[in-house]
Amino acid sequence: MVHRSEVLHGSHFQTYYQWAPPSQDLAPFVEHYWRLDSYRSLPMGVAEHFVPGLASRLVFPFDNGCYYQLPGQIPRLIQGPHLVPPQARPLACLHPASKGVLGLSLTPSGLAAFGGARGTREIQLLPEWQTGQAVLANCGSFEQQCHVLNQQLPGWFFPSSSSETLRSALAELEKGHAVAETAAHIGLSARSLQRLFLQTLGHSPRTCQRVLRLRRTLQGNWQNPAQAIWDSDYCDYSHFFKEFKALMGQSPSGYLRQFSLTHTQA
Repeated sequence: MVHRSEVLHGSHFQTYYQWAPPSQDLAPFVEHYWRLDSYRSLPMGVAEHFVPGLASRLVFPFDNGCYYQLPGQIPRLIQGPHLVPPQARPLACLHPASKGVLGLSLTPSGLAAFGGARGTREIQLLPEWQTGQAVLANCGSFEQQCHVLNQQLPGWFFPSSSSETLRSALAELEKGHAVAETAAHIGLSARSLQRLFLQTLGHSPRTCQRVLRLRRTLQGNWQNPAQAIWDSDYCDYSHFFKEFKALMGQSPSGYLRQFSLTHTQA
């Protein structure tokens, strides 16, 4: 079995990945695909990991979103499938496990449509986090990394808003209240609260609750990790790691490996 790092770092790139032209409906936006020649031959989880430097303008789909990186710039995130505009909906079908597509290269029109400066409410872009990259690259422990991520999480998921109702709702969720309880406290129905969050933040109250719980955990006392996880109502370590990966795109140890690699290359 080929080790995952060998595949991702390029030593076996041509062995497993093939260049392929886009379908007609994506031709205005996509230059080409990188197709997996044999997805089953790859180690588990390869297609879900974003590693800088594999190729410029390469997009890595995972879960319901896609990371992409322009030459010399930082990674950004396009979320989907239900949040992307109609012309980008085919991107939602590019999950590697189902289509055998690892990534794609966008045309200038595609870059403008999916990652332009103006963008749309439907396209959620991660803010620049080069400072966070540098700090994480020098983290010597998971505890230090948790504090860094705690500082980054709010900006990634929650853009600034002048809505007093929204701020009140987030404050209630921050306290650990259930979504229905939060809606009752601020005088909204559960459906109205859902609509407010989706229209303003692009995330459901439940997703925001999960992010805030993760943030609260990262703020905990990591001299006793088990207690920090228990205090945030995670069932066990595996539950915490699963939530961390679902929200952040990769495991805690994956962050250390990725940013150590980035720091070494720099």
